[in-house]
Amino acid sequence: MARSRLALERPGHTLSATALVNEVYLRLRGAERTWPGKHDFFLAAAEAMRRVLIDHARKRRAEKRGGGLKRVELDRDLGLECKIDSSVDAGVLDEYIERLRVIDPPGHRVVMLRYFAGLAVHDIADLLGADRRTITRRWRVARAWLLERLSDGESRR
Repeated sequence: MARSRLALERPGHTLSATALVNEVYLRLRGAERTWPGKHDFFLAAAEAMRRVLIDHARKRRAEKRGGGLKRVELDRDLGLECKIDSSVDAGVLDEYIERLRVIDPPGHRVVMLRYFAGLAVHDIADLLGADRRTITRRWRVARAWLLERLSDGESRR
């Protein structure tokens, strides 16, 4: 999961897959909780991975007095072309993902597992006990919602 997620980050990212896994483990271990099912664990791991990467990006931006914007590619496997500006602020992406959690919880879960955990549609369907077409539809709707918001003027800082 960490390797596939870091492949989507900017070239020369200073966080390695091993370091990302270690950070995620520490966050999950610090929570000292159990997960009722496998999908709950993967969601928690995806959320922790997202938080680590957002914190890392924020720290990097702060160190560079504002840093640069970074490219966000929301899909490579579905063959759907991203039509967003080539640079999106990680903090803005995080804000929209939080909004998605409120307005579309099932879509948020799919985005977390697909984008941040790097799981394929069939794996998500198996984890959530849902039909693959349902997961594909939720992914496309949530992805389109994110792309619409990221491609407008709000995504630039």
